[in-house]
Amino acid sequence: MHIPLSLPAGPKVQQFMDQLNGALRVSSSGTSSGHAAFDSEGNFRAHTSGVFRLPSGEAPLEWTVIRDARGGLVAVEADFVGDLAPTTEWFRDASQIVTDALSATLAERQARFFRRIPFNYVGPALVGEYWLPGFRFAPILPEDSGPALINAERVVVFDMNVNAVDDTHAMAVGRERALRHAARVSLLANLALYTTPGETRWTIRFTDAGVESERLSLGFSKTVPTVTSMPKKGELCNAGEYTAALADRYRFAGKRISLPIETRRVLRGLESAAPEVIDAFDRCSRLYQVGMVCGRIYPSVGLAYRVAAVEAIVRTAGGFDSFADFMRKNVSTSADLEPLIDYLYGRARSAHFHSGEFPVGEFDRLAFFDPFMDAEEVARSEINRRGYEVIREAIVNWVHRLIPSDAAETANAE
Repeated sequence: MHIPLSLPAGPKVQQFMDQLNGALRVSSSGTSSGHAAFDSEGNFRAHTSGVFRLPSGEAPLEWTVIRDARGGLVAVEADFVGDLAPTTEWFRDASQIVTDALSATLAERQARFFRRIPFNYVGPALVGEYWLPGFRFAPILPEDSGPALINAERVVVFDMNVNAVDDTHAMAVGRERALRHAARVSLLANLALYTTPGETRWTIRFTDAGVESERLSLGFSKTVPTVTSMPKKGELCNAGEYTAALADRYRFAGKRISLPIETRRVLRGLESAAPEVIDAFDRCSRLYQVGMVCGRIYPSVGLAYRVAAVEAIVRTAGGFDSFADFMRKNVSTSADLEPLIDYLYGRARSAHFHSGEFPVGEFDRLAFFDPFMDAEEVARSEINRRGYEVIREAIVNWVHRLIPSDAAETANAE
């Protein structure tokens, strides 16, 4: 059976695929297999085979989706692959699945699902819950032990409602949105958010017999209220305060983490910003987030990615000729700015990416318990500290100029 569709490349193609995938998930009666390849004409052919429950009964089918080189949807095919002779009803039922998927696509038919996506960071506890445009950001343990510990891992969640075809599709949509939210919050709050890797690592535990090592799986599992719908304000956690500022470069020891006072204004402003500005902000946010997460292990990588975050703005948003031009326009007058620009773009960025240099000194000899501090190490630490500071200042000043000061703010997240 061959059903021509001729959907041009664009959002409707993905919407149709979401609807068709959802329909096949529902009708699949067991294990399925699939493969994909490009044919001699450059079309992409994706196949999935299995036993499907149809109104007329179970049928072993192979479904094929054909897309052209531009991403358009050419056709959907269904073939009976069983050993027994097929009945004529399967043809009608399979055709109806495709027709229903196309109708749902054109009608933009979806349901609403709640999704909770966890992230981690290392540092003091988050002060409370934040209701931001389109999502709730909150600690999963409002009364986390040792809230002021600076080296403790914390778990936070992004709660949101998403429109999707089914529960599985909602998982994909929710994850994609949470990744975008996490990158934006990472940049605005200067907070290295990451997801837990599925690994088993050595840990230390203290027993009566002494210190012992034990290999355990990473993850979070604790008795907390099961949340299946968007909670009400104050139901699970107290409201978080906006006491930090975008311009803050460092945190005070013993103080819990709060979001900057400009957070809602920036996120609201992005909703009405030009597409290229939104794209530049998100590209910058992702690279800045990667820089913070990786920089905990390799500071040189963190610094190089912060430079790359600025370059993402330069290449995407427009209005700047180069990294140096961006820095000069967004950093207040500083006597050491020009040598810092040369260092950041030359050694921290280019020499690292292209020559394998680690200017922060991760692979250099470290002095242990020497009575005198090393001059080279102190100088290296100072220039890298200043590099971090001016990059943060430049990005923050760009964000301030990007979002109008009178951008709409409301008390409730959508």
